[in-house]
Amino acid sequence: MFDYGETIAGKTPQGVAYTEYRGCGWRYFEADIPLGPINRSGQRHGSVTLGDITIYKTSYRDGTVRTMQLVDGNHVEAITHSDNQQNSELKITINEKLGFIGSRDQKNGTIIRSWYDGSGQKMCETGKWPDGTGYREDRTPQGVVRHERYFENGVFCEVRAAPPVSFEQALSFFDRLADREDIAFGFAADGCYARAHLMCEEAKKLGLSPQKVWAFEDKAPLSVKLPDATTVNWWYHVALSLPVKMPDGSVKNLVFDPGLFDGPTSPQSWGQIMGADSNQLQINPSWASAKGHKGDYTPTISTRECLSPESRYNPQKKMAEYLEFQGPSRVVFPSPEVWKILPLPVAQQRKGARWKSTWTLDDRQNPQQRACSSGRQVRSSTPCA
Repeated sequence: MFDYGETIAGKTPQGVAYTEYRGCGWRYFEADIPLGPINRSGQRHGSVTLGDITIYKTSYRDGTVRTMQLVDGNHVEAITHSDNQQNSELKITINEKLGFIGSRDQKNGTIIRSWYDGSGQKMCETGKWPDGTGYREDRTPQGVVRHERYFENGVFCEVRAAPPVSFEQALSFFDRLADREDIAFGFAADGCYARAHLMCEEAKKLGLSPQKVWAFEDKAPLSVKLPDATTVNWWYHVALSLPVKMPDGSVKNLVFDPGLFDGPTSPQSWGQIMGADSNQLQINPSWASAKGHKGDYTPTISTRECLSPESRYNPQKKMAEYLEFQGPSRVVFPSPEVWKILPLPVAQQRKGARWKSTWTLDDRQNPQQRACSSGRQVRSSTPCA
């Protein structure tokens, strides 16, 4: 389960085999430690000495295994737990600060591993899915960098994430998506999964590294009152996300959802319009399932299951069906990111061949105005006036 960083295998002079793992500035040792008989508490204990390091191991009745060791002056504790379904988790702490978490879900084959620097700062995360695809996410001084991994003709490949696009490029790409006549952006009741897939495919054609942003209901369904007074409710919603270099030099993940907004918007604004708090949102590589779910196309279905023409969820088939239900044009909400950056006269004139924005002057001063005037209370730290 632990496969990041440097791994060193060896044997002590007494013939005890061990493996040394080097994480983000710390070390951890594993060894084959024989355990004694079960005591009255249902526990078994054992220890082994590797030079100046002694590893103490305790096995508990519920399947939990705990090891403790002193390495480089650091108290390293590792706890492994497996349940009846053989799902397992390994958690390592360094001086009681998180160092590593690894989990394996035997039911769907998902493996997630996260490495920390011993102070609680996540430095790297990797994921592997049942079909052999996966990802790696590294924290660098320039921000978080994602790497996509997949199998192609039986060969394991790695594709480094494309650099972020400029805000101007993001706006141009958004307009290109919003005017596509084969995507039913005007039918909000269903089909977000197909729209997100087709937008991700368009991004890949341009050499970009698409991600998907997911929102999930909590205690109440996600709900949006659209500018045409139609209310739609979802238990989840998904759209395209891309890293964008903003005019101030910062890099932000922006959401591309032409069915709701007139331009790229922040995940916070996107979630807010449907009543989703930040803890209900997650951004993952386009081919990765949302955490806690098995599907990457919908939360319950994989993309591979839906691409065949016979599938009822085939994206092209689903969009062709929903194009019959939408009107000739749609009205969408103004993106706070657009009105913060573009000159007001330019932002107010944003429209496409099949859509236009609900611009008012007040929107530039008050990012809540449009959501609040739509007649619903958004769950946010800033309430509607």
